[in-house]
Amino acid sequence: ELDARRLAIAQAAWRTIAREGLERLTLRRIAREAGFTTGVFFNIYSDKQEVLRDAFLIAARRSAERIEQRAAREPPGIARLRAAIAEFIPSTERPESVAYTVMCFAVRDSADPALIAGYRRKSEQHNALLTGYLAEAAASRELSSSADPVQLLPLVTALIDGICLKALNDPARYSLPACEKIVDSFIELLASPPTPASPDASGRARPGTSPKQLSRTRRVR
Repeated sequence: ELDARRLAIAQAAWRTIAREGLERLTLRRIAREAGFTTGVFFNIYSDKQEVLRDAFLIAARRSAERIEQRAAREPPGIARLRAAIAEFIPSTERPESVAYTVMCFAVRDSADPALIAGYRRKSEQHNALLTGYLAEAAASRELSSSADPVQLLPLVTALIDGICLKALNDPARYSLPACEKIVDSFIELLASPPTPASPDASGRARPGTSPKQLSRTRRVR
């Protein structure tokens, strides 16, 4: 029963954060959202930091589970990478995803050791999943031949951070469908072969020209 109550309180905290923001989160608001009396609430938690810690850790665990479940529905390779990246996008249709994203950015500046440790574990788990999907895509030759999964990981995480910030700050413009289009464009770039080099005036290779242009250049010369 206690675990069920903790989950209900975590869910109430997610809805409150998604609706009103982290800065307006109070214990009374959470208790009211969860439908608990303050007496029952304070028998479980002593302060807001404890609530935040549970809300974040539960959301982090569920986030990793959702990523794996969504990716598992796709064939191994770049489709799984696309599904995993898309699952990070916060959506108003899923208050948990909005609250989790808000908490992720806030935890980075937190002084709570337990929260920081939880965030680091979450980051390591997510990075391991993303690296695995990148490696699958490379092994199936769905990435350009010069792509290195380890070197691509920071690019992928930067994309995720950027999309999440945009979705939080401008949800009307960066809706879930709009963000998924950005992810699709990114995936297309990853899968694109590198542009072949073309000769410069001296005949040495110069990047940025297609094979057709290269052939035409040689015929003119």
